[in-house]
Amino acid sequence: MKKSIYVLTLISFLLSCNKELNYPSKEAEEQVQFVSSENNSAAGPVQFGVKFGDGTSVDNGIQVLKKLNAPYIRTSESISNYKGKTIHWIERGYSAGIKTILNINWENPGSVRRFPRDLVLYETQLRKLLTKYADKIEVAVCENEPTTDKYWGNDSMKYYIAELKVFAKVCNEFGVKCADGAIHVDNVALVMNGGRGNKNSPQVKELLDAYRTIPLTYVNLHFKIFKGGYPANKLKAVADWTRNYTGHAIMSNEWHTPSNDPGILNDMINQIKEAQYAYALKWSGGEYDSPLSQGNNLTSYGIDYRDMK
Repeated sequence: MKKSIYVLTLISFLLSCNKELNYPSKEAEEQVQFVSSENNSAAGPVQFGVKFGDGTSVDNGIQVLKKLNAPYIRTSESISNYKGKTIHWIERGYSAGIKTILNINWENPGSVRRFPRDLVLYETQLRKLLTKYADKIEVAVCENEPTTDKYWGNDSMKYYIAELKVFAKVCNEFGVKCADGAIHVDNVALVMNGGRGNKNSPQVKELLDAYRTIPLTYVNLHFKIFKGGYPANKLKAVADWTRNYTGHAIMSNEWHTPSNDPGILNDMINQIKEAQYAYALKWSGGEYDSPLSQGNNLTSYGIDYRDMK
């Protein structure tokens, strides 16, 4: 009798722990550690591209990417209300040889938001998008910078990890390469060196631990270089450690360098190559970086980027 009471109590407790998240029928926790053959293969040349931060149109952007010989573009789509709408970068870029690295968000960016709680609905919406575009997506990226407070406030990493498990599972089913929304090189350096952390470095450690058992193709690293640049070999040291720790290859769909400084640009391109990133998409324009283009023409900085790659 006591044993029956104990079992019933345990079942009740386990059910209560799952109230905050509505999981799919094949729960993401059932995933086992997975390292794809691609992650263990010899690294190829870095695939360079662009994230336009200055409102460049799709038509102009296609021409710019061709002139840069960097045919990879970062764009995004939100799926909470997705009903099959056209993603113009994919539709117009794909036929022109442009390859899309797509940030797939749950909510629309622009304000502090939350990671999805209803993962059954999340999976349904993700499948809608991939059913239409899976064969035209180069890499699918889950959200953007989950540890950045201005995007996510204090939302717990447990919700992002739960989302990412579903995301990776579905992407693998559709044959789409996938990555997390990015952690920052400097925070990874704090974790790997065991130094005094900042507010977000414990979250980065939590994510890195989770990535070891999530079937990602890549771990996504962002970095922003200031006037002093980075020490020699920093990107390689962080990339090597992250690959070894997580079992996944490394990419970046966003990196920043100070404006009008071709010396730092050249150094960072060389460090990216040395670190064997799979993809590296340079931020163009906006509030910090020099623009690589104006209209459909390259700026002098864009010519530097083209020639330094």
